[in-house]
Amino acid sequence: MGRHNGNPYLCNWDLGIVYKGLADWLDVGFDFRKECEKDSKGKFRHENRPHLNRTLKGRLLNLDVSNRSRFSRKDKENKDTVWEYRNKTKVKFPVELTALKLRPYVAEE
Repeated sequence: MGRHNGNPYLCNWDLGIVYKGLADWLDVGFDFRKECEKDSKGKFRHENRPHLNRTLKGRLLNLDVSNRSRFSRKDKENKDTVWEYRNKTKVKFPVELTALKLRPYVAEE
């Protein structure tokens, strides 16, 4: 919902699998994301976005650290296909907020 007087203009779904059995320090995943966004004429345009993820994990100074590399292909309706590389580094702190079981982290992508 949003910018057009509360009418739906964007929808998406994402389905993926992650394999964690290669090594303790490595996760490999494949996802497929489908997005639909309403254009200026009111018609929903579709985008298919398969992506492959590789995440390296470890501990540094009592912190959980991970680095994810994502390779994706954006296949938009009526537009050229775009290949994309994204990298995300995340640091999780060992502190858990009591009753809510929340764990703070910092990430940069």
